[in-house]
Amino acid sequence: MLRKFMTWLIVWEVSFLASKTGLIEQGMAFIYIYVFLDFWYVLAFGENILRSREEEGEVAVRRINWILALSMIVASIVKVGLTWTVSTVFQIDFYSAYQILVLGSCLFGNKKTE
Repeated sequence: MLRKFMTWLIVWEVSFLASKTGLIEQGMAFIYIYVFLDFWYVLAFGENILRSREEEGEVAVRRINWILALSMIVASIVKVGLTWTVSTVFQIDFYSAYQILVLGSCLFGNKKTE
């Protein structure tokens, strides 16, 4: 939980720094940075999958990495869909809703794996 919260806090602060340049809005910068990090994690899992194939490693390791990569992609899609729903129903800014939902998922996510 602490690692996810610290990641969220760092991304939030970097998005404010990016918005000070005047080229991008704070919420949009937050989404771009956070989606980039999610994409980076999925690429890291993909690298592990390819590495385990080269070593002719265990099939279980490859399956776990595929499951983790796919679950991260599905979680990102669900986050965006839930954010769109919340922003539409409550008529709030999409970017603000995304930041709040990601913060909530960091604080109240799956605590068994942490």
